[in-house]
Amino acid sequence: MTATLRSAEFQRKAGIAAGIAWLVSMAGLTLAACLSGGCGASALQVHAGVADIAGQTITASGEQLLEQRARDLRAAVEEAPARDVALAGVEAVQTRYAPAVAAYDALRLTHDAYVETLVLAAAGDLDDVARWVRLASRVVASWAAWSTAGRALGLDVIDPPAELLVLTSIAGGAP
Repeated sequence: MTATLRSAEFQRKAGIAAGIAWLVSMAGLTLAACLSGGCGASALQVHAGVADIAGQTITASGEQLLEQRARDLRAAVEEAPARDVALAGVEAVQTRYAPAVAAYDALRLTHDAYVETLVLAAAGDLDDVARWVRLASRVVASWAAWSTAGRALGLDVIDPPAELLVLTSIAGGAP
């Protein structure tokens, strides 16, 4: 059991699960606060601070991830004695980084949806259907990205709720 908990695959799956839990909890808390009469100015300031720090962290982490992947791709090509070995090396690097890059993309999109929720809450206009449609579209895009990351790890992923998909279909649901 201990060996399973320490395996790289288990740790990657745990990371994806933590990201999904963060998405659901932050979206749920923010939407609940907004639907219960709106967020107060101080609550929005706290959320804006969290969103700013999270955005900086996500950006910095993503840059490091993509830079390391680029170094590994260059090394796979430069150290290969033949073209077929280089191609195999590039494919191995891409396969190794695919779950992490997918999780990074999903986290980036999730953060965008979080910020859009804060903007909607700050506007205080809960009757603005077009903004809710844009927000729902961002959430669906985040969901799709997390689904891609989960499938890259071999996880079963559920589809978004039908109600959310219906909301995105209003007026085309363009983000």
